[in-house]
Amino acid sequence: MDNKISIRAATKADAPVIAKLTRDLGYPVSAEVMRTRLAKILACREQLMIVALAERQVCGWLQAHYTDVIESGARVEIAGLIVTEKMRRRGIGRLLLAYAEDWAAAIHVRAMVVRTNMIRVASHVFYIAQGFAHVKTQAVYRKVLCSDNLVGARSTKKNVNRLARPVALTRELSDSKSKRKAYGRDKSNGDRNRSNSRQTAKRH
Repeated sequence: MDNKISIRAATKADAPVIAKLTRDLGYPVSAEVMRTRLAKILACREQLMIVALAERQVCGWLQAHYTDVIESGARVEIAGLIVTEKMRRRGIGRLLLAYAEDWAAAIHVRAMVVRTNMIRVASHVFYIAQGFAHVKTQAVYRKVLCSDNLVGARSTKKNVNRLARPVALTRELSDSKSKRKAYGRDKSNGDRNRSNSRQTAKRH
């Protein structure tokens, strides 16, 4: 491993180079969108986003996050790891992974998980060499709910607050229905009262 390789936490200023490396990984993304994504990730304590530097230039990144799964418990999952092609086979990937393992240990998590595409044969070899065991082969399904630009326009705080919205919304709808029913009853009673008043007036 090159002695000049160092690891540090990512910053929003790293967005352009992280976006380029992400495109190399097969995921097209602009620097602007990446900057928005980074801002959200860096603000979350359950996320780890680090970069590797060679000669003060970013040459790789790793993202990992803490998750607690009901059927298997707490774990740290590696969401992505990429090293620029010309810097591969220098131990940079191992260094990034070791940093993530130290982070997992610091938050008292005993298991680390990574998912890798079946076509990335080199990745399979790499992770097995780092002590990972192949435990499952699965299909991954994806459903797009809204555009990336729409997501980027919303603040992280609003997204977090929205987590509590379904129950509140249900209550609001329920209250609204009750109010409409009550209004309907009051209006109906009022109409009947006015009708009765007119009929009484005619008789007199």
